[in-house]
Formats: sequence, C-alpha cells, structure tokens
Amino acid sequence: MVENPAETEATVTTELTLGETTASTETTVGAESTETVRFENVTADLAAGNYTVAVQTQQDTATLRGDITVRDAATEPSQEIKHADGVASAVTGGDGDQAAAEQLVVAAATNDSLTLGGSTGRTIEIRHPATDRRLEVIPETDSSITAEWFVLDVYNADGSLRDDPTISDAENGRTIPARVSGDKNIFTDIDGPFTGYSLALREDGEDVNTTPPRQIGIGYPNAVEQNATDGTATITLPRDDAVSEEWTAEFELEPTADGGPIVSRDIEHTEQDDVFSVTINGSDIEQGSYDSQVTLKNTTDEAVGADRVISIRSPDAIVLGDPADIEPTVDVTAEGPGNGDSPLRINASVEDRVPETATVAVRNSEGAVVFTENVTDAFQDPRAVSRAVDWEPVNQTGALLSDGEYTAEVTAEDEFGNEVAAQETITVDSTPPSIDAVGVVSDAVTNTNKEIVLGANVTSAPSNLSTVELGVDATAVAYTRTTTLNSSEIDKRFDGDRIEMTVDPATLAAAVGEGNFTVTARATDTAGNTDVVTNDTVTVDTSVDDAQARVTDSGTDRAILRVTAGESVTVTNIDVVAEAADGTTEDRTPAAEDVLNTAGQTFEIPFDDSRISNQDTTFTATAELEDAAGNTETVMVNISVTGYELTDGEAVVDPNGTDAAFSVSAASTAANGSRRATVGQTALPPAGTGLAADQIAPTFIDVTDIGLTEEELQNATVRIPVERIDMAGVAPEELVYFYSPDGSDEYQVLEPELENGDLVVEVDGFSQLAPGRVDDQPPTVSIATAETPQATETLKVTYDDELSAIDVSSVDISVNGNTVTAADGLQVTASNATYTLPDATEYTVSVDVADEAGNTAQKTRTLQDGQTRPTVTEVSGLDGTTVANDTDTVELQYESASDSLDREDTTLRIIADGSMSTPSPVIDEDQISYELEVSEGTNYTAELTVANEAGETSTTTEFSVARGAAGGSGDEQAGGGGAGGMPSEEESTTQTELFEFEGETTVRLSAIPRSGSADIDTSGAVTGGPFDLTRVQMQFRFDVPDFRIEITDPRTEAGPAPTLPDAAGTPVGFIEVDAIGADQATVDRTTATLEVDEGAIPDGVSTADLTAYQYVDGEWRALATDTSGETLTATLATHEAEHIALAVESDTGADPDASDDADTTNETESTEDAESDENESTGPPSDQPADDQSTDEIPGFGALTAITAMVTLLLYSRVRRQL
Repeated sequence: MVENPAETEATVTTELTLGETTASTETTVGAESTETVRFENVTADLAAGNYTVAVQTQQDTATLRGDITVRDAATEPSQEIKHADGVASAVTGGDGDQAAAEQLVVAAATNDSLTLGGSTGRTIEIRHPATDRRLEVIPETDSSITAEWFVLDVYNADGSLRDDPTISDAENGRTIPARVSGDKNIFTDIDGPFTGYSLALREDGEDVNTTPPRQIGIGYPNAVEQNATDGTATITLPRDDAVSEEWTAEFELEPTADGGPIVSRDIEHTEQDDVFSVTINGSDIEQGSYDSQVTLKNTTDEAVGADRVISIRSPDAIVLGDPADIEPTVDVTAEGPGNGDSPLRINASVEDRVPETATVAVRNSEGAVVFTENVTDAFQDPRAVSRAVDWEPVNQTGALLSDGEYTAEVTAEDEFGNEVAAQETITVDSTPPSIDAVGVVSDAVTNTNKEIVLGANVTSAPSNLSTVELGVDATAVAYTRTTTLNSSEIDKRFDGDRIEMTVDPATLAAAVGEGNFTVTARATDTAGNTDVVTNDTVTVDTSVDDAQARVTDSGTDRAILRVTAGESVTVTNIDVVAEAADGTTEDRTPAAEDVLNTAGQTFEIPFDDSRISNQDTTFTATAELEDAAGNTETVMVNISVTGYELTDGEAVVDPNGTDAAFSVSAASTAANGSRRATVGQTALPPAGTGLAADQIAPTFIDVTDIGLTEEELQNATVRIPVERIDMAGVAPEELVYFYSPDGSDEYQVLEPELENGDLVVEVDGFSQLAPGRVDDQPPTVSIATAETPQATETLKVTYDDELSAIDVSSVDISVNGNTVTAADGLQVTASNATYTLPDATEYTVSVDVADEAGNTAQKTRTLQDGQTRPTVTEVSGLDGTTVANDTDTVELQYESASDSLDREDTTLRIIADGSMSTPSPVIDEDQISYELEVSEGTNYTAELTVANEAGETSTTTEFSVARGAAGGSGDEQAGGGGAGGMPSEEESTTQTELFEFEGETTVRLSAIPRSGSADIDTSGAVTGGPFDLTRVQMQFRFDVPDFRIEITDPRTEAGPAPTLPDAAGTPVGFIEVDAIGADQATVDRTTATLEVDEGAIPDGVSTADLTAYQYVDGEWRALATDTSGETLTATLATHEAEHIALAVESDTGADPDASDDADTTNETESTEDAESDENESTGPPSDQPADDQSTDEIPGFGALTAITAMVTLLLYSRVRRQL
C-alpha cells in the first residue's frame, strides 16, 4: 500500500527484491490518498525455501521487509493458518492502566482444526514485518489441544508481556500455559497504536506456514467520558490521529451482567475529529452502571483475515440516572488482629462507580482518627473494586498503638458529591500469650509402658489463641516430638486455661533411644504473637542397665548365683531348675527372702549345684530384676556339670547345656581317670566382664572348671557349630572368638579356623569365651531430598549399620558450610535426619555420623534443586515364582528412567530367609543387573533403591524369587511371596487376639514363627469413619517376640497429626496404625485393606484420584501408589508408620459442592482467565465438555463402595509395654 500525502496527484515507482528476483511497477496515486501495489508471479522461478522480501519506493528511503515461504506445489503444507475470520478478542488494561488492545487470534486455514501442545512440536511465532521483530509463543503442556482457533493471550493492554502467557481455546473454555521467547518489546517499541503483525506456524523449529500481516491496535487510550447522567448525554472517547476516516466506528452500551447491547449505533468521524462522540437518551434507560464499547473496523480491500482493528471496552464507565441516587457501594473487612510485627490487613472495596476520592482511616475507641491513607488512585481503573492496606498498628507519627479494639473505616465520594462509608471493628494485640505451670504431670522417670503426661496453663488477650504446641525436646540430639492444636481443637481440648497432652515414650525410645527430654510449650495468638516456655525434664528409661549374672563354685552344694546391675534394682524372683541326663528334674530354687524385694546393685544368692544321682546335670538359674522406672530384665545362666574320662592325657568335654565342646590335652603328670567340668552359658557377658564397644557377640561361654588344674592343662581346643551362632548377615569367615583370661574383665580377639562347619580355636587356659565379630565397618550414609507434597525442598539423610546401632548424638550435618541444629528445624532419629532446605538452587551437604562401635562415616554431596527423581521402569526375572530345583542362578535385571545413576548410593539388598546382604549390582548407564545364586528351598527378596547424581532416590522396588525343594517345578508359586504379596493362610501360624483396649482396637500377636506372617481380620472392629479397616496382613524377617498393634477408629480430621497441606489435596480420612513392641529389623511389611464409604468421596472422584500419605519426621509425605480397577496400593517410604491419610489429589476435577474444602481448579486447563485483564471473545458457542473431560458419574455401590485400598505399610515399631 502506497500513500501520497501531497495535495497533487503523483506517479510512484515501487521496487521489490525477493532473493535474486527483482521487480518494479509504476502506480498513479491521487492527492492525499493511498493505492495498493501488487506484484504477481515473482516466486515462479524461486526454489522452495524461506526468503526475506524487501519493498521500497524510489521517492522514499525507508524499506519495508517481511518473510515469505516458497514451496513446491507438490509439497504444500499439510496445515495452513490464518488470522481468524469473524473471531476477535480484546483486552482492557488493569491496575490503573487506561488502555485497550486487540489480541491476535490464529485459526486453521486448510483443515477444520489446529492442534498445538503435547508432542506436536508446534509453536506460533508473532512477527512484526516493519521492524523484523519476532516473538515465539511455545505451548507448555504434556497433552495436545485441538480447536478451530486460539487466542494468543501473551500481552497486556499497554503491549507489555504478561507474566503468565497462555493460549486459549475460548470457544470451549480451555486454556493451556505457554512461554515466550524472542523480542520482548515487539508490542511496545512501535510508532503509534496501530501496526501489522503476521503469524507463522512452526514445527520442530521450521516454518510450516505464514499469514499476511493483520493490522491491530495496542495501547489505545481508554478514557471514556460523559457530560450528563440523565436526559441527553454525550459520550466521548479520544480519537487517535492514526485512525483512518475510512474505518467504521461502532458504539455499544451494554449491561455489566451478561446480555446484549442496550444501544448500538455507528459513529461518524473525520480526520479533523479529536474524539469519537455519540449521544444517547439516558431517560429511556434504567438507572445504573453500564459498559461501553467502541469498535474500529477496517472494511477496505486492504484488510487481511479479520477486519476488526480494535475493540475499546470500558467496564462500568457509563452511569445513568439521578446523581443523588447513584452512589458507589463500599465495604471494609479486616483479616485478623495485628501488631507491629504482623501488620493487620484492611480490605477496602468500592464498587459500581469510580470514586473522586477514597480514604481508609482507623479510629480509636473515642472516635479520634489515628491513621488515614488516601486510596483514590487504586480505584481509577473501572474494573478495580478492592484495595488491601497492610496497616502496622501505628498512628500517623509512627508510634505503636496500645492493645485494644479500633474501627477501620472506608469512605468514598463520587463526582456528584455522594459520600458513603463502611466500618469494621479491628483488634490491635502486641502482647504474646501467657504460658506458665509447664511441666511433667506424670512420673519424672518412666519406661515405655507408661505414657508421659505434660501440662501447661495458656491464656491470651485481647486476641484469641491460634495454635498451642506442647511436647518434648531431646537433650542429647536434635529431636522434637510435639502435638499442635489449632483454634478449633483448642476449645475441645482445653480445661479452662489448662491443657494436658500425652507423649508415647515408646515413640521417643524408637526414635533416639532412652535419655532425658525437656518439656516445651509454644503458643501463638491470632495476631501472630508467640511465646515459648521450656521447663522440667522427663527421663525415658527403657531397660535395666548392665544386668549380668554368673555362677561360681558350681558343682557343689553351695554354688553362688552372682547378679549385678549398673543401677539400683530389685530382685523380684529367683528360679533354679536342675535336669539330669536321664531327664529327671529337681527344683533347686533357694530360700532367698533376704534378697527378694530389696534394692541394690550386687546380689549373691547361694543354691545347691550338686549333681542329681551323680549324673551329668544342667542347671538353669534365672533372676528377674526391676529398676525404679519399672523396667524388668531376666538374666539367666545355664550351668552344665559334666563328667568325662581322661585317657592317655586326652579327653573331649561336651556339656549338654552349652553350644561349645572342648578337646583337652593334659600334661604327662596328669593322672588319667574320671574328671568333672562345670561350664556356664549366658546371653550377656558374665558378671564382672564386658565387651568393648566394637565387639559384638550373641552368647558367652563361662568355663568355671574344666576339670584340670592350670599345671595339668597343656592346651585345649574350643569348638562351636557355626549354625548355633545367631548373627544374621555375618559370614562364617568374619567370625572370631573373644577371650577373657582368668582375672581380666576385658576380652581379647582370637582368630579361629573353620572345620567341618565348626568355629574352632586353640587356648592354653579357660575362663570366658564368646563367638562374635569385630565391628570395624562404618555406617552407610545417603543424602537426598525427600519426596513430599510440600512446596519446600526437604533434605533427608539416612544412615544404617549392619551390626551396631547408630550413635544419634554423633550426627552432624552442615548445609553450604553452615552447621544446622535443632534451632534450625533439624530433626534427627536413629535412622534418618530431615531438614527444610533454605531457598537456593544448589546445596552442598556434609554429614558426619558414627555407630556405637565408634566407626565413623563422612559424606559430602551437592544437590540440585528441581532434579527429576529416578524411577525403576522395568524389572525382568521371575518375580514371585519358584524356579526349578536344578536352577543355580537367576539374573535380576532392572531398568531406570535416569541414566545418571550414582553407583555408591544405588543399593541392592538381598534377604534370604531372614538373612540380609548388600551386594554390589552391575550398573551400566540406565541398566542395573545382578546374578543371584539361589539355594534349594530358600526364599529371596531383592530390594533395589536407585539414586541419581543429584541425590534423588527412587521408591524401593521389591523383587522376589525362590528355588523349589526337590521335585519342585518352575511353575509353582513361591512360598515366600513376591513384591507386594503375602504368604498364604496355611503358612501363617501366628496366634492373634483382637480386643478393645483404652478406646482403641488392639491386636495381640504371639507365637510368631521365624520369618513367618500374620493375617488379621479386623472387619467390623475398625469402623465409624470415612472408611473401614477390614484386614491387616504382616510379613516378618527374623525371630519376633510377642507384640501388639493399636488401631484408632478412622476419622475425617487429622487429630494428633497436623492437617494435610493444601498441595496434598482434599482429605478423605485419617487413621493411626501403630505396631508396639516389634523390633524395627523384624517386620518386613504390613498390608492394610480399606473399604471407603462412597459418601466420603466427592462426586466425580474415582479410586485413581486417591493418594495415600504418611506423617513422618514432622511432615506429610506422599506415598507411591498404584491402582488396578477398584484397588489402591501404596507403599510407605520409611519404616515408621503411625499417621496414615487418604486424600483426593489437588488437581482432580471433583464436584466443588461435594466438599467444602475441595479444590476443583485444574492448573493446565482452566475454565477462566485469572489475570486482572478482562478478555472478550466472540465465536460459536459450545456446550460440549472439553476433550479430556467426562460427564459420566461414578456408579454407586450401596452403603460402602466397592473401593478397596490396599495400603502396604512397613510398620516398624516402637518398643512399648507388651500386653
């Protein structure tokens, strides 16, 4: 298009350059007019490709450039685009920006629809040919979206780019997020409000199709004025000089609610006009506020795609009616009390009118104004209806106001002098709550059976309490155990000003062991004031210290049972039983009235240790002890009095009551004949001796008399079958003997030999011996970030040791060079430590930890924020089956979704009938493999945890296989169960008893077989909430003592655990499942079956929308879940179960009326624009749901839905009183 601004006709020569092609043409242009210049057939000789076209007149130095794509006729694009016909969208400025803009709308040209997003690789590039600026709009969604046309909602009314650009299928109410790349000034650095933009469809970085430019308006002034409110009123809008008088202008007066225009008429205008002007009769229109809209259209031949240049919409801009009756509507609200540290938010709203003035003020109880702020500017945008003022409770001089009630007032006045006001009472509170009488209500020293009762008096004025927290802090380690009550729970739990809470000492002992704990109370009021008081100490004592026993002078009628302890204890019972070789037994329990029920640390109890009828006799002496905390300990000694014959100076001594046998060689001076040996065996070091911290032994042999004097004994050999040495996970070649020479309380290390399955060592004298292992292995340490629903990054450090317990007091953690402590929120337990990381993109974490044997480990790792957690995507092998008996090895193969695996922290654990080993798998990029040797009749479970170089770890993947007994086939099912499976009912011989105890359902388990299982039917017992717990199944690894499970009734509120965070979704229900008295190394897994009440699930939610959570180390953690039909399976991330929750995922499209707390907004396909700019789109309406939405409802299944949630819980325990 060529313009001639002169007052006389002119002939213009226009030249075009396109690649190597040039063309020119002469055009006669009338005075002060424009003409269209056309070039035809200029691409005929060009090869297919992208070109830059340049156009210039001989009379002008400026050059117009643009892009053009030339294609062969045979390779026309499969998808072409255009500026949408008959579809337009406009945006009006907000936040005081009085501007308007037309939006760009892309439509399908050759097909019925256009697909963007997902795997299409398509983007839309906006191009400004006049300046060769470009901006690419890139869909940010994993799924594709198809529509006839899309609004490119990427810029504001003033041309600035939006903070959250989107691509909208406005016809179907769908929006997908996008990002932009390129020239961010493409809409602002232009001359005047009107210019032309072309759109290019790109696929995988290559142009597919490009539209001609379309002229639109951006940043047009939006300043509508009226000269009257009733009668004849003239409405004006500024007319920019760039508006062509050939364009049509249309005015519409519309109601603010949905509906068609009340007034619609064309506006006559010329180049000499400064404003668009239209006159209406306000008397014919109902009194109120109305939107106005002026639409400019280019109806000349030069219009491309859509003829609308811009629509200038002004919400609530026109007011009609009697001025005295038309006034703004005002309101004021306040968000809670406030103080100097926590400003009080005052929300002022002015609706229906743009005020001439608006003021927020605060008055004291006497009516005097103590604070005022002019907020007029906040309401000059017609769409702005509210303004928040964060007011620190100070007067105009900045002085803090005294506590008490005040009045917040908003006042507004319109241009007609109408003044309106609204008031709200607010509270100023700078006084923290008052806390006193903090302490332990129960015993100051307790064992794991007696709950700790804590108490405190808490008051608050003038504002109410918001939260109250009461609990304990470990004195030796960074560990806290508290319960927090919110405002609704405070009213229920408080007795006047008094609150008392209980803490389970078994939980404390399981987390950090026994020790001292201080009591801490924390209270916060609704104004944000907080007070913390720490006072009093409670001691958790879990066992009798250093209980030991030994028998001296055995084999006589006055042997001595010596019992010692490391603290004052009471002997509550003594029992001695003698058993002869022929099975005859006698009660040798002495009369010990002077010993029983007396306190002390050392006791010597005489008893008759002589043989029965001169036969070899074994004596079992036991003493039951109780300390001041109520802990009980039974110490036992087996003493065998054995006769043997010394022949040619050689003899074998094999006592019946011990694991050891002895071969002795006597000196030549020793007389042959009958001899007698007395040998004892205990599970603890005999009284008066003690192992070093790194010496681990399960049993002790005490040779009090071998039957030879020191002079007669030349040497001896000790032999114990390896199978009798109970040390799971220790290889026979790692075993040693610990030897305590006579008169010494320390043990030396003797290196033995392995002979025919026996552990053999030679000694030159006797006293105490113990088979065992020296613990010289440091703990293993893993550093990662935890998988949680919380928005913050949480550091999780895990540590473990094969033989010794972790010394929790040794755990030292630093982040980016700074040591973190309990004051920073560090939480340390016996198995892991957690810490909420500061806001950063990279963290260098260093960890030091030691075990109780004194072995230390140090590890440093750099973590990156936002790393993708690795997953195990494929497992190959014979999972859950029994292989043929002649199979020697099984190849376990895994594949990970991450190829940057960390070899050190990718761990494989093999559990073979209760014995655990940690071999090193072969790692090749994303492949992990291990050749497992299998033995006849043995069940194997492989547990793989994959770690990447950023410290992220996967959920543990279980994989099981077994080799059958003789005659077995490869098609049989494994007796040991597979991943997520449980043994059959026939294999479980555990005795279970279910009863109600202290308001909870309690299950007592006894007679548990080694590596056995339990199947507990709880249907009808655990009911009354959003779901029923109908079944509990447990699988064990090793020998398990009797223990119990306590289960609360299901409920809808979180109870003792904090409520789920918003990111976790809408809670369905909560339950506590607590295994008490089971050692953490013995419980392999537990499965709980839940039947969910259909009334507890919002409409439109299925089983796939439920997620299980577990409360661990002070936070809720999402569990890995799988669904199959109506079954949901979730595996706990740690060994500690207690608080379990089911929730509807936060992005589930549930019926918002189904739950008051339901969040029904889908972040990727929103049905409305949340931006302050107002969008107006026209196009064919659609009543159909979005492509990925369904109107089907979930069918009902009666009182309980047929939804069964299988939650796999690793219920590792807390040692408490066993019922």
